[in-house]
Amino acid sequence: MEKNFESMPNKQFAYSCLQLIASNNKLDASVMNILTNEDECRERFQCSGKLAVLKEVPLKCCDEELTTYCYDRNGRQRYYKEQIFVIGKAYVVTNHWYGPDKTMPENRTPFLMWIKSKI
Repeated sequence: MEKNFESMPNKQFAYSCLQLIASNNKLDASVMNILTNEDECRERFQCSGKLAVLKEVPLKCCDEELTTYCYDRNGRQRYYKEQIFVIGKAYVVTNHWYGPDKTMPENRTPFLMWIKSKI
């Protein structure tokens, strides 16, 4: 039975989508280049601001250092602190996901459609 991605809370949505593509062995270098590129994410998925879906962080960093990667210069958290590891690198996942009928551009649907097109 397929998961109902649309009704998931943002964090569950983001990590479930990434798990879906990872479990199908599709997180290769070309996909990672898209997911870590702010311009690609804005164009393909309508991600707001200067946020990529994934942001690379040092493999070994303390909690305090990790926090600096997850917040913007205005003190707003933009990424979840729970890291994912792909191709020997560590990444944090954006927390900016908007569904239909929100004030921000809807980016969940195009992201999910793109994920499904890759598997």
